[in-house]
Amino acid sequence: MAISDQIPGLEITVRVDGKRAIEHDDDAAYDEPCDVDFDSPNGVRVVKYVEAVSGAPFCVRLERSRNFVFRGHHIGWSISVDGGPEWWLQEISARNPVRGAQWCSEAHGYYTGDSVSGFIPKRWKFGDLIIESADTRSTAEAMAMQSSRAKSLGVIKVSVHHLLLPNQITTRHAFYEDAETGPINEKALKGRALSLRTTADIVPNSARPDTYSYKKNFLDPRGRPFAVFEFRYRTREDLIKEAILRPPPDPAEDTPGKQTIILLDDDNDDAAGKAKEEAKVIKLEKKHVAGIKREAGEASQAPPSRRFKQTRRPDGKFLVDLTDD
Repeated sequence: MAISDQIPGLEITVRVDGKRAIEHDDDAAYDEPCDVDFDSPNGVRVVKYVEAVSGAPFCVRLERSRNFVFRGHHIGWSISVDGGPEWWLQEISARNPVRGAQWCSEAHGYYTGDSVSGFIPKRWKFGDLIIESADTRSTAEAMAMQSSRAKSLGVIKVSVHHLLLPNQITTRHAFYEDAETGPINEKALKGRALSLRTTADIVPNSARPDTYSYKKNFLDPRGRPFAVFEFRYRTREDLIKEAILRPPPDPAEDTPGKQTIILLDDDNDDAAGKAKEEAKVIKLEKKHVAGIKREAGEASQAPPSRRFKQTRRPDGKFLVDLTDD
């Protein structure tokens, strides 16, 4: 869960396909330059990596509990996905103008259209990002635009603001969306492991949104946030490529019962002697372990000492087994 000790009572999470997304930390992310302009020097930035799956719907959830410390009347939050427009929600509305003891809000997507032609609800989901080969020809201007856009791809950004009691009601404005993220040149990603983007599906038979809403009345004169939560969504494979997760162990390297075999030649006395000396060391180590006084119940944990196995092959060479049975 994305929380901060500096903001008790506030929790923001991403839910993928109805379940809370698995989050991962990366301390190196906080060494990156931060371009957020906070409302005070105490502004809080939280960065989390979350596991995502292509085709899975997702939503963002905010929970404010009773112990949250208000600086204004209530709070509001905005969500931007892949560097797109911000979609706003605030704690009170024309339908529910009273601030409660606690608040829970979820954003599943957004509306396009307007009050005249009608609103069309859309719901977020993860989709595959089309990546062009680095050899694909492109103008310098087009590459610069792609590089700028690529910086925000794979990021769900949540900004939280202190708000004053609203004093104006406004008509819900038309929502427009940017064109979906098209093919991205591999060079524009600058080595980042990214194979997903955000898309949206139309939701049929959805409830009509409120025609009127309260206009945002920021506590900060410049409308700056007091906290920003950044969720970088990746597939599990991409998380491994970016070293956020460790790769799974190779089963071939840890096979039970795997034996170490040394091939000895009668003509090579040095090699044979070295192998036998190693076998003696192993034997002595096991003897030492076996001689350690153990508490009751631990005796079965001590491996029995034994002599190394040596088998003569028909060609005159020896096979020496240095491992346990």
